[in-house]
Amino acid sequence: MPGATATTFGTATQDDREHRSELLNGFGIRPNDWQIGASVQQQLMPRMSVEFGYFWRWLGNFTATDNTAVAATDFNAYAITAPSDPRLPGGGGYSLATSLTLVPGKLGQNSNTSRMRRTSARSRRSTTAS
Repeated sequence: MPGATATTFGTATQDDREHRSELLNGFGIRPNDWQIGASVQQQLMPRMSVEFGYFWRWLGNFTATDNTAVAATDFNAYAITAPSDPRLPGGGGYSLATSLTLVPGKLGQNSNTSRMRRTSARSRRSTTAS
């Protein structure tokens, strides 16, 4: 239900996350970010040029924290509805967004596990400008 608060909100709590051993020990476990980029620019005539650039970025070894005390079935969906108004598209009255809220019986229950996210995120971009 919207507006409900956890019982531990605003109080000092102990960090009781379970840290997997792969996160604490070993070689190459720290989060990393590698970037490579190259670009070439050529003047075509006075005050006019063209540039081509290639950029590559690797993001690796980031952590994820999972609260194992709650499951996907512990959430209820609710919708936010636009007001009926002729100035809105279609006159309003349609669903703007659907959000999730935790069921009241699960508020404040935490069993957090931190783990390594081994897959790397990669992004690549080429640009041409003139």
